[in-house]
Amino acid sequence: MGHYATFLLQEFTVAASNSIGSVVVIGNFNSFYIFCYDDTETYSWVENGVKHIDTMSSVTALSRKTDGSQLAVGGLCGMLDIYEAYTRHLLYKDSFELLYDNNGQVIVKRLGKGEEEMRIVLKSRFGYAVKKVNIFQER
Repeated sequence: MGHYATFLLQEFTVAASNSIGSVVVIGNFNSFYIFCYDDTETYSWVENGVKHIDTMSSVTALSRKTDGSQLAVGGLCGMLDIYEAYTRHLLYKDSFELLYDNNGQVIVKRLGKGEEEMRIVLKSRFGYAVKKVNIFQER
């Protein structure tokens, strides 16, 4: 039953999805829910998480950054929060950060002190899952 039994559910007010529609965020009263489409085993929508904020009131606006890395959440009383939005997060040798937005897209960031942030978006044109990312010679 997940978090449904913990919090009193009210009507869903707004929804936003990633670029290919495999991750959906749905706004509710004082919370928003993340659902991912499982296209490997069950072929169904699976609750991936819930964020509950006591003072948020109704979620009235949801929007994702074009590369899928951030989610903006707006509330009825004028609240605006911005969250990192990824389904999986990996660190490679404390030099690179890999953020999986969905199965078909990975954002690779170079982590460095005093360096300009290098960032690239790897995306499957055909919607296939990105299973492995190789980083050679720290590039």
